[in-house]
Amino acid sequence: MNTETINCDLCGSDQSEQLLVGQDFLHGTKGQWPVVKCIDCGLIFTNPRPAPESLAQVYPDDYNPYRQRKRKKINRRWKIRRWAMQHHWNYPPGPGGLFAKIFSFLFILWTRFHYRNYDLFPWQGRGKLLDYGCGGGKYLNRLKDLGWQVTGMDMSEQAVEVCKKQNLDVRVGINMDKEFEPEIFDAVTMFHVLEHVPSPTETLTQVNRILKNDGLLVFAVPNIASLPARWFGKCWFPLDLPRHVTHFSKETAEKILAKTGFKLEKTLAQQHGQTISSSLNYLARVTGKQKFKCFSRFKRICYLVELLSILRGQPARIVVQARKVRKINLNTEPPK
Repeated sequence: MNTETINCDLCGSDQSEQLLVGQDFLHGTKGQWPVVKCIDCGLIFTNPRPAPESLAQVYPDDYNPYRQRKRKKINRRWKIRRWAMQHHWNYPPGPGGLFAKIFSFLFILWTRFHYRNYDLFPWQGRGKLLDYGCGGGKYLNRLKDLGWQVTGMDMSEQAVEVCKKQNLDVRVGINMDKEFEPEIFDAVTMFHVLEHVPSPTETLTQVNRILKNDGLLVFAVPNIASLPARWFGKCWFPLDLPRHVTHFSKETAEKILAKTGFKLEKTLAQQHGQTISSSLNYLARVTGKQKFKCFSRFKRICYLVELLSILRGQPARIVVQARKVRKINLNTEPPK
């Protein structure tokens, strides 16, 4: 496999210190992958990393996000959720009276308490939305059900074909500049995508160009500054080497947003049921101690351990909501 060595994507520095060396536990890609921290700005990234021509080797055909998921039936809870977002955030067809606003607020609060924060964001403009890195279309369908006019984009031709079979408007590729006119979307979502792209700075600059003024950006990423990341080190499940090439914290996410013309509005915790249990399985494989694999079977305890990290303010995954505040291009420096 060909690899490449890079400078820091955030500040351009070539000065870094090595934090750990990990491996591909999920798909077994050969090699050891160093994770380094930029000495100048603190961004953490994989270096060296797979070269562009070798990406097919780290994203196999059965890569989980590329699969078509069976759409869940619209149940009572989903109908209540959609109703709550209609009255709390002006989703179509629009809000109701005071009673509806109060109870929709309470439902949103309950949902946030359970840390299901993927699609909990306000309605924006006329509702034209791009889901970048849409995979097999799971969240495109979910957002479409909420009333958004959705378009998707993914680098995988296989994933795009899966989406088109579901009659979704999806483009193949990673370059938004080639596919879309400036300022045509009200919102852009990127659910666990930004950690995969070669240059988050370039990707967010392209998002800035296609978003309307005051447009909304929502993305989810693993949090390298979380308690589980410290506990498990190279065995931390969301590290996902070598597919994850940039490893964000809240602080570095805010820095890269400022550089690309966005203002951070809020950061929310996102709970994932497999973070602790899968990390324990990886730890058992590295140490040879089967007691960690036994511990991983206690799902409720793993859930509570992850909840502890959230309550401590250091969740394993974060959902970031940001607003476009100025136009920018790659040659534009942020104001001091």
